[in-house]
Amino acid sequence: MASPHDIAFRSRPHILALVLAGAVGAVVIDPGSDRADKLSDALSIALVSALGYGTMRTFVWLVVRPLTDRLPRLVRGWGLVWFYGAIPLSLLGLYLGSSTLHAATPSAGPVAFVVAASASMAAGAFAAIRANGGRLTPGWSGP
Repeated sequence: MASPHDIAFRSRPHILALVLAGAVGAVVIDPGSDRADKLSDALSIALVSALGYGTMRTFVWLVVRPLTDRLPRLVRGWGLVWFYGAIPLSLLGLYLGSSTLHAATPSAGPVAFVVAASASMAAGAFAAIRANGGRLTPGWSGP
């Protein structure tokens, strides 16, 4: 079975859709949030997710892709760090920031917002891994 960062893994878009649907569902179902804020929270999650994905894809296209031929290991490593590290590091920052500022523990809304934003950026960064394609396989004879 292919791992999530392999190019042959076919369920990646479905996983992103499930994460985003779960984040919107958590905001809508959250009993601690105000009823009037639920629609705006769900729309903000959708907007930030689209902007995060688009920003990361643009960054990969303009900055990372030109480096693929010269530094394929760096590009692949960068993509893997974003793909696997965006959500845990973002949540760690949320909770450490909350405790440093002596704020209340974040409710479901902010946690869902952070997870959706970082998941969409991680999905956008996957283009860097895909750009390497077969360059790091055993049969590749590059630099």
